[in-house]
Amino acid sequence: MAPPMNSQSGAAARSDKVSAQSEAIEGCARFALRTDLVLASGASGYGGAPWELRATITVEEMAAILGLGRTAAYEAVRRQELPSLKIGRRLLVPVPQLLALLGGRARAVAS
Repeated sequence: MAPPMNSQSGAAARSDKVSAQSEAIEGCARFALRTDLVLASGASGYGGAPWELRATITVEEMAAILGLGRTAAYEAVRRQELPSLKIGRRLLVPVPQLLALLGGRARAVAS
């Protein structure tokens, strides 16, 4: 026969299980958001042009493409490890410079 559990250890176990489930759900939500950003960067809002053909992308789009978190991407831009330019209040990433940094060839930007 199993030893009886006191109410504190049972409550702590339930709390740990709920916490683990919450973390898993948040992880899935972050992955879905990142996937949506990658898909959106190539399929909507810009005449269907893939991100490689656009002149600039947002830092969030760059983060999703590179598999970085939003904060890590902004920190890399702040440290000038990744290219960026500021237009007004917007912080954008020039695609040709990003492709060059990654070793890809920059293609002509669709007009």
